Parts: sequence; structure tokens; C-alpha cells
Amino acid sequence: MSESFFTDLPSFSDFGDMCQSKHYHPAPQDWLIVLTDVKGSTKAIEEGRYKDVNMIGAACISAAVNVCTNVDIPYVFGGDGATLLIPASYKDIVTKELSAIAQLALKYNDLSLRVGVIPVAEIYAQNKSFDVAKFEMSTGLSIAMFSGGGASLADEILKNDERFLLEIDKNSEDPNLEGLSCRWKPIPSQNGTIISLLVVSLSNQNAEETYNEINSHIDTIITQPANPARSRKLKYKWPTFETLRQSQIVWRQKGVLKKLLRHIFEITLFNILNRFGLKIPGLDTQQYKQDMIDNSDYRKFDDMLRMVIDCSQEQAQQINVYLQNKHLSGDIAYGLHYSETALMTCFVSNLQKNGHIHFIDGNDGGYAYAAKELKNRMGTC
Repeated sequence: MSESFFTDLPSFSDFGDMCQSKHYHPAPQDWLIVLTDVKGSTKAIEEGRYKDVNMIGAACISAAVNVCTNVDIPYVFGGDGATLLIPASYKDIVTKELSAIAQLALKYNDLSLRVGVIPVAEIYAQNKSFDVAKFEMSTGLSIAMFSGGGASLADEILKNDERFLLEIDKNSEDPNLEGLSCRWKPIPSQNGTIISLLVVSLSNQNAEETYNEINSHIDTIITQPANPARSRKLKYKWPTFETLRQSQIVWRQKGVLKKLLRHIFEITLFNILNRFGLKIPGLDTQQYKQDMIDNSDYRKFDDMLRMVIDCSQEQAQQINVYLQNKHLSGDIAYGLHYSETALMTCFVSNLQKNGHIHFIDGNDGGYAYAAKELKNRMGTC
């Protein structure tokens, strides 16, 4: 019966309530935490291939969701990887998909994907919590948030205990990546700069208060819409060679010609309808773009506050100074990365308002570089 855990969770819709304990519920101890991260992402970033890294991270989510057809699974996209919760009964089918993604990533993108599978019961045995909340967006789409320290502990366990590492099956078949795409060009900042921000409270007792204060203070600084997907400079990609190169993990599968032709047709049709403001049965491009904005995960929480914000350079400086002061007082550690554009990777199950989610990250390193800065500051605390 625990398979309906996330489906049955009561939701909340005010992001300002992201840390309120009343919204969080313990994950079933018979579920599994699946962690994925791309090793060697620094090299890819230096080569201008951070989009490849994002695609692999998003592919882990899309493949797991596609094969878990009878259960809603909570997940959080982290840029160079993802954290997912799955019932133990789905372990074999999900790890088979992730093993296949690891094979594709290594073969076609020269990137290594690390996969860990840790029982939730292991987290509880070490006296930590793994609590889950369900944040409902205006379209009705729900995304997960994690609290209690369990997600952070799982990451530490994975780094120090090889028992939980997945052994990659080199004979894996192609994964089910239906709906995964990168059809949008990097999104230029509309307000001056894109910041990728990670914040961790260093106080267990006052964590909720700290996160709420930081979120509220950032809201007072950012007076304009901060969602990068809202940019008027958002442009759809035509299917160039570069588009296909970035999507190698999708295209290097059986039936590639059929997928390529469909991809070209869909992009051409979307551009024509969008340019002339036309509609066809089942596709209203203007409504889809608005739903896409609303379904963008540019802010979330998984044992840390994650944000990708489009703001002015002055506002970015104000945020940095504010966080620096909080860090010097011993309240938080944080990582912050600046870029000129944001990246958006899409997972479209269907064109209904709540049938698609859009993963947002800063370009040129985004969350990956912010995480390195966060780790450095954690080391000085």
C-alpha cells in the first residue's frame, strides 16, 4: 500500500511554506533512495558541454518515471544528477534503465554516471529523517521537496560505502527516454544576470526559521519576476547538428531516424504556430508556453535551498552580500554561480497543463559550480 505514498500526500502551494514541518511526511522505510551524479562534469563544463551534463541528469528522472507506470515517484533535479525515491518493488526495472543511461553517457558523451541505491531504512537506522513534501504549482503539477537531513546523509553514505553503488550492466538495452528533450536555446538573462544559488542552514534547531528568513529577504530584493523561463528572449531551437549533438543520449537509440523526423516535424510545427499565433486541436502554443513557465523548477528544496534566478547585477550583489554576512555569522553556508544564460531541459509526458516539467539550471556550470563553492564554505565552518 505504500506505493501510493506520494500520490496521497497533501500538497501545499505557497513556496514560502517550503520549510514548514507540517508539510513533510516520513518516506516509507520500505522505499529506496536512488542517487545519480555525473563524474567529470568539470571537464564538460570547461569544454562548454554543461548541457550534456544536464541532459544526463534529467534522463535519469525521465527514464525512472517512464517505467514506474503505476506509481508517482518523488524526485529532485540537481543539475549534474538527481535524487529519486522509489518503492523497492521497482528497483530492478529502474536500475536497469539507469544502467543503460550510464552506458550511453559514457559511450557518446564521455561522461561517467554514478548511481547509488540506499534503503530509506538505512537512513532511519542512522537516526536521520527522510521527509517528503508535495509542492503543487498553479497548473496542478506537483514536485517533491526533501527535508530532515536524509538526502544529505544518503549522499555521504554513497561516497563512503561502495556497497550501495550500482554495478553498471554493460549489456543494458536502450532506456525509455520518451518525452525528454532540449528544444530551447540557452535563455539569455532578461534582467542582467542568472544566478545559481545553494544555501544550507548550519543550525539544526533554527533551520526552518533561517530558510524562511532567507527566502523572504531574497523576495524583498527581487522585485520583478525571477523565473528565467519567463524571459522574452526565450527561443525554440531548430534541429541543427548542434541540437542533435547535445541530444546524443536521446538520439543514439533504436529507431533514431523515426525519432529524428518526428523531432524535426514537431519543432517546425511549433515554430509556425507560435510565430503566427495559430492553434490546432491539442496544441495551443501560447498556453503551452505559459504552462511551461509555471511548470519550471527554478526554485526548490532538498535539504538545501536551490534557486536559479534572473535578476539585475545589482540585485545579485545585494544577495551575495546578504548571504556572505549570514555565513560570517555562522548561520549558513552557500554557493553562488553567475552566468549570462540559463538552461532548460524538458520532460513532456503530455501537453496537458500538468503533463510536463521543465528543469532549470544556470549555464556554464550552474548548480555544479555553486555546489563546489558551497563545499568550500562548508569546509571553513
